[in-house]
Amino acid sequence: MSTGAQERARAALLKKWKQHPTETEPAEVAAALLGISPVREFVRRSSPASEDVIREIIRSPRSFRAFFLAEMMRAAPEPGTKAAWAAALSALLDLETFADLRLDERLARARTIVQDPRVLQAIQTAVVGNGGAGPHELLAADGSAASVDALLPSALAAQREGGYRLRWFERMLSRGAKTSEMKEMIASLGERKHRTEEASPALAFARALGLAVDRMKLSVSFYSPGFYDADASEMGVHIQGQVDIDSTVPGWLRVFISVSRGDGTAAGHQPMGDTTFGNEEALRDGLGLGRCEALELPSWLAQVQRRLATEWQVGEVSGSLRGKRRAQFVDWLFAPSRGK
Repeated sequence: MSTGAQERARAALLKKWKQHPTETEPAEVAAALLGISPVREFVRRSSPASEDVIREIIRSPRSFRAFFLAEMMRAAPEPGTKAAWAAALSALLDLETFADLRLDERLARARTIVQDPRVLQAIQTAVVGNGGAGPHELLAADGSAASVDALLPSALAAQREGGYRLRWFERMLSRGAKTSEMKEMIASLGERKHRTEEASPALAFARALGLAVDRMKLSVSFYSPGFYDADASEMGVHIQGQVDIDSTVPGWLRVFISVSRGDGTAAGHQPMGDTTFGNEEALRDGLGLGRCEALELPSWLAQVQRRLATEWQVGEVSGSLRGKRRAQFVDWLFAPSRGK
């Protein structure tokens, strides 16, 4: 069933439930309600739910929302009542409005939210039950042993992923609660990150070039003169290449060279062959150029340039390196090709 059809079926079921509640199955209504993505809309539509529907919602296929509501209902002074359901939905809505804030504002608001022990326990339980996904800032603002235990899997996942997610996590943790448990986790994560960086061949490569970075993701394209002329079908040999580096993945290096010929027809460039290799990628050498190690790339590119009787023109350069660091890498990569 298409997304549009699913939405129409959900709307029809919820309309029927509103008009004739006894003619609908509680499990189907619960599934339809949980399928509403915006929390505000979910809260509004779920407020009049009967006990049967509430029971199905909190024991439905697991999600942060279902875990949170189930724990709030379980810990309520009068579990299972309409008052307990209203309080649980209100707490869920507080978390939604909290998510609309910037990081510093979230942490300030989080310190207030986690003062309610029932809400805090529901957050901890929901994050753990949902595989670590949830409002991590609330756990960081609390900083207790239980919150740190709930945070740790996601912090480790952020370290494995690297990039923006890791930087965001590190910033969040540094601004969280200054409890001994938080300090111990931050120190442990720092040691683990240091060991990972020391063992990373991509970052060892970067250090060998004098680039002090904790992540390196870069793509450099280059080509023969005239490759991007408007008349792509011009007679002659056309060469393009690319070097990709990404320290966040095992196959962190990939090199590609392709040769084509403009045959004077509308078809444009006709492939003649290519050479591709990487640190974890076997050599495919249709051009007979061989391969090299990462630190040998400049001399290898110079040899390829001479062999193919061309002169490299640097194309697009993109990635995590900026400014002087990017210029330093490009200069290093093409220095032998430029006779330096």
